[in-house]
Amino acid sequence: MAQYQLREPCSQHHHLRETRSQQLHLIETLIERYVHRSISSERHGSMAQYQLRETCSQHHHLRETRSQHHHLRETCSQHHHLRETCSQQHHLRETCSQQHHLRETCSQQHHLRETCIITLERKTV
Repeated sequence: MAQYQLREPCSQHHHLRETRSQQLHLIETLIERYVHRSISSERHGSMAQYQLRETCSQHHHLRETRSQHHHLRETCSQHHHLRETCSQQHHLRETCSQQHHLRETCSQQHHLRETCIITLERKTV
């Protein structure tokens, strides 16, 4: 499931690249249309207005894509943070098992001391 979720952001990222090239194309188109509109006579005014409206809706789509891109960046940084947290958790587990091992070693040492005391007492008696 996690792999599917990761694959999805990748395809969205690919879509964003396409959108960037569309954005460049859009800017070129806007310049062309602006020049065309200023040259056109009054009669063709409504057509230029229609083309501008179309361009605006494409621009709105680009804004949405930008916010998706921002969301993707956040998701990626969260994913990176999660990886770090997992490695820290793994390190903590190791530390805990080492601590557990130390406790056992201490109790063995304590047991050895007791055994030594008992042995010494027997020798002296």
